[in-house]
Amino acid sequence: MLAAVEQGFKKHKEFVIAACPSSGKTQMSLEFIRRTPGKFFIVTHGQNVLKDMWEEELKNLYRDWE
Repeated sequence: MLAAVEQGFKKHKEFVIAACPSSGKTQMSLEFIRRTPGKFFIVTHGQNVLKDMWEEELKNLYRDWE
């Protein structure tokens, strides 16, 4: 699925990753960001739990994240 995301990014530069809950969207997105140079704007649903999950995952990936 990551290959499909990479192809979509090359073609459109803006897109949405939509999949079922617990399907690995956050992990896949973080891996894509790690592999792809540039700036990214991440939008989560209004629930704090999703925002907190992203922040926690970013802290795990980038130890100096604040």
